Amino acid sequence: MRLLLRRTLVLSVLCSAILLSHYCSAQTETFDITTYQPPKGWKKTNGQGYVLYEDHKSGNDAGFCILVVYASRNSTGNADKDFQQEWKDLVVKPNGIVPAPKIEKEKTPEGWMAITGVTTLKEGNVEYALMLVTASGFGKTTSILAKVAGDSYMSTIESFLSTMKLNATTTSQNTNNTSSTQTIDNINLEIPAGWQVNKQNSFTQLTYNNNQQKTFCQATFYTAQPSTGDKQKDFENEWKEIVEKNFTALTLAVPEKLKDKKGNSLLRKGAKGTDKSGNKFYVQLNVFDCNKSIQSVLLVSGTQQQLQQYESSWQSLIASIKKDNIGIKNTTSSITNVIPQSDKKIVGSWGKVYSVIGAYTNDLSTNLAFSGYKRGQYVFKSDGSYSFQGENWGGTVNNEKFKLKNSKEYGLIDEIGTYQQSGNKLIIIPSKNIYRIVQEDGKLLRSENLSLEKREYTWQAYYAVGMEENRLILTATKENFFDGDFSTYEPAVSYPSSFCYSLNKNMFFKFQSLNFK
Repeated sequence: MRLLLRRTLVLSVLCSAILLSHYCSAQTETFDITTYQPPKGWKKTNGQGYVLYEDHKSGNDAGFCILVVYASRNSTGNADKDFQQEWKDLVVKPNGIVPAPKIEKEKTPEGWMAITGVTTLKEGNVEYALMLVTASGFGKTTSILAKVAGDSYMSTIESFLSTMKLNATTTSQNTNNTSSTQTIDNINLEIPAGWQVNKQNSFTQLTYNNNQQKTFCQATFYTAQPSTGDKQKDFENEWKEIVEKNFTALTLAVPEKLKDKKGNSLLRKGAKGTDKSGNKFYVQLNVFDCNKSIQSVLLVSGTQQQLQQYESSWQSLIASIKKDNIGIKNTTSSITNVIPQSDKKIVGSWGKVYSVIGAYTNDLSTNLAFSGYKRGQYVFKSDGSYSFQGENWGGTVNNEKFKLKNSKEYGLIDEIGTYQQSGNKLIIIPSKNIYRIVQEDGKLLRSENLSLEKREYTWQAYYAVGMEENRLILTATKENFFDGDFSTYEPAVSYPSSFCYSLNKNMFFKFQSLNFK
């Protein structure tokens, strides 16, 4: 790892000098304001506000590399402050406490200030290098993140950076530069220019940054929920689901009954809140009365005073709110354990991949590519049934752990069954499963049935700011063969003894799942 870090530090000096200064004539791609030539043959994942490339190697050149190109943001006008904020959002928030980075700075001929930070992190027992390059200029800032283990990737990263070119006149994908309209169930929005828009399945998040005053306002509009008929109880339920699961917010205040400028009735409560990464904000929940349904809007700003400055601005986003005289109909099903509407946050496809599986060889930590990987994906359906697909590869040191004989074997898990959910309790009840051992070409070597023992968890979901993903946290009393090891990265700091899954994660399984008849 000392060699890896030393070479990465050398690269960090080079990259700020070559970043954005050359343009490769080979086939290129453009994301947001960045044009580049992607590494050939690498897996590509498109996300909300980023594009990711990854590669894994085994054998003598064992290692892994992940490259992430992020959409640009508005610059503060100070490159150092831009880098500090990007480091906080892209490195600290996803990983927790990290060592301070080694910093290099260089101004490019085009006028961009490139700041590079390099540090080492440890996941499990494996150490790897992490590099963040942030370029600021022309009112914008954008970043490239590299996570690497293995010396063989150094030339690839250098080549990747050398092909990059930033366009100072391109519009950021994150910012709405013309007015637009959107409808979220009962709420019709008119979004003026300058608001950043992040649209997800269950909410739409709008953010406005005032760089001169160094303040911001984030308004998250959630999808409508059925009303119990008791608006006070509805508010309490929304406060628990939206605020308490994402922030530590202590207040004895009762919600205030209000009417907005258009006469819409709502309940409101605000409090100082601390998120899972320890960042302090002022949070305010507004629950609008839509007759037979309710709809919540969560406001977040730095302080209560700052949020008050945006009161008129965020309310002006709402063009109208219609009354729901029908109500939200639940889908009927003959299955007795159909999941109630109030608990449907768990319904969907949840996946995780972790390539760092602790291993030691002669008292030395083993590189990720030698340690193997584990992939797992739950698909929870609204009728109370589920399926699970897993894929294990033990590398050179973890084969016994996965019931494999060598690095040329792969273990494939397929399971179906039902699940029961009550509040934050989740019980998975398998009805059928099989564990297949195959060769690299997919040829079946052997198979066995795994235990059909129930798996019990407490669960909670939250939105990971910075990573821009919805996460499902399954907390258990012990590890198991299906979920694998407890997560060792954030959110492990906040949720120990837990497995972390992400909504609609691109899994890239090497082998197809088995369809049970």
